[in-house]
Amino acid sequence: MTKKEIIEKVTKLVEPVVTEFGYELWYVDYYKDPTAYNLLIEIDKDTGISIEDVAKVNSKVNELLDEVDIIKESYCLELASAGLERELKTEKHIKKFVGTEHKISVKLYAPVNGQKFFEGKLSDFDGNEIKLTTEIDEKIFALRDIALLKAELIITEDISK
Repeated sequence: MTKKEIIEKVTKLVEPVVTEFGYELWYVDYYKDPTAYNLLIEIDKDTGISIEDVAKVNSKVNELLDEVDIIKESYCLELASAGLERELKTEKHIKKFVGTEHKISVKLYAPVNGQKFFEGKLSDFDGNEIKLTTEIDEKIFALRDIALLKAELIITEDISK
């Protein structure tokens, strides 16, 4: 089975479980590092993911993956929060940050006016291009020109309580 097929099957299998707990399935990846195969599953929710949230979902997902046995080779399951700084990999990810106060970082494949890195707020997205409002002006970038698009979440709640 190919990497893409594994990711698709795992996504279809675990998304209902993640949703049942009230979370969003953010990202699934299957990769090999020098020592092992790894299955990465990232989850999210508007108020953030706690260690308890991860443990709850991990237990159920691990049980389900063992039962269905999609991946034949041995692997390490890594279930995690999408994090405070996250890559925006899909249209759904990008749309979630349009009009928010979160800082967006753009890295281009090729420089524009000598610059490859930009930061600002994501003000628009039409499916093909993003509009980034920087401190100086607005920039429009085609998705095909973007090497990396990341969001840095801003915590608005007092987490010291």
